[in-house]
Amino acid sequence: MFCEKCGKSNPNDAVFCEGCGARVSAPPPPVQQQQVVRPVAPPPRKTAAEKKAAAAEKAAQFKKKVKNLPKKVWVLSGAGVAVLLAFFIFLGVGKSVTSPKTIAKQYFKAMYVDRNVEKAFDYLLLETSEFVNEKTLAAYLEDDVKDRPQVVKFVVEAPQKNRYRRGLARWVEDLIEGNSGYSSNENDTMTQTVTVNYNTTNGENNRESIQLFDTGKRSLLLWKKYAVSMNLDRVINKNVQIVVPKGSTVTVDGIALKNPSAAEKDGYGYRADSVDIFTIDSIFDTEHKIVVMNPAFEEYETEDSLRSNGTAEYLRLELTQATRDTLFEKTKTITQNAIISKLAGKEFGSLSLDLTADTSEVERVKYSYDNAFSSYTSIKPKTFEDGSSSNDLGGNMRYSCRINYVADCVYSSWGGEQTSERNLYATITYAYENGAWVVAAASF
Repeated sequence: MFCEKCGKSNPNDAVFCEGCGARVSAPPPPVQQQQVVRPVAPPPRKTAAEKKAAAAEKAAQFKKKVKNLPKKVWVLSGAGVAVLLAFFIFLGVGKSVTSPKTIAKQYFKAMYVDRNVEKAFDYLLLETSEFVNEKTLAAYLEDDVKDRPQVVKFVVEAPQKNRYRRGLARWVEDLIEGNSGYSSNENDTMTQTVTVNYNTTNGENNRESIQLFDTGKRSLLLWKKYAVSMNLDRVINKNVQIVVPKGSTVTVDGIALKNPSAAEKDGYGYRADSVDIFTIDSIFDTEHKIVVMNPAFEEYETEDSLRSNGTAEYLRLELTQATRDTLFEKTKTITQNAIISKLAGKEFGSLSLDLTADTSEVERVKYSYDNAFSSYTSIKPKTFEDGSSSNDLGGNMRYSCRINYVADCVYSSWGGEQTSERNLYATITYAYENGAWVVAAASF
């Protein structure tokens, strides 16, 4: 070992340095004394009176601290408690008011107790339109509501959820994804059925099932919004078409139809220049008052049912007297001009007729002219009269005007040229195209 004082090397067992005499051995480790742990006596138990006094003292200190709190703290604390209480009341009332049971109750009361269909309409799952709304529903259900016995008492039972099984493929998909495999309909919305037990004035006890749908909307962003389903698909007709002469106006139950579409050539023979087609998206399946008005025809009015995806034609309208008089004069003029032109050897085009857009019909009119009056050398009409057999427009949008006339005639026969007064006639068939009368056929 080395001396820490002078650095001389000394034997390991040396006590003092051989060089300087300083002590080089480490002093023996001190003897550790064991600490004696003496048991501490437990505190003396308080008596009941002491405990009570201590509690009273703590309570008094707390009251003193609370009493010394600033007024602002008291105000804020009270406001917080009031807001929290109002929030929980709001949640409770909102959930109760928007629940399926409450909706069913309000609907049943409005429909069968108060008999207020327009109010009940607010609870229905129904797309509204000009012909499907609270007023038209009230009119549709008027007799049904009147015939029902008056409800005097009713009780609404708790709702039951309805789940409908979907297809196998969707079920397997749901099984893989961990879904239930059930839904209410193709829109995956849940339905609930509420049963109402009620008594009527005639003593009957009845039950009414009301089905409600989750509309997918939220009331105040919190609660599901439910609506009543009346299975109105059975009583509402959709995509109804009404066909009328072009330029007509149509009212259904006093409501004017708008935005007609032009027809296309199809299996029914409608022409775009002859008819207008009005489409009603939805309307109740009942009798409706139909009124068709057109300047060329008498006002037409009827009661009719309108069917889903059906077509109601109102084409066989009666011409007004003014229209018949106009066509009579027009037919008389065409006949006189045809006599003059044909006997003068002129071509068909010299007549300058207002002709139909159907070229095949035009060819037939030309053929009739080319073959008319072939045995006559002179025709001088004297009197004309209307010989038409009908005052109505045909379903093919044609009206035939026949005139009978008396004329002094010169014509060829087997005995030579003859002169006599003869009774002749001509028939001009008019088509109603784009609101005007044009020639579609002729017989001279």
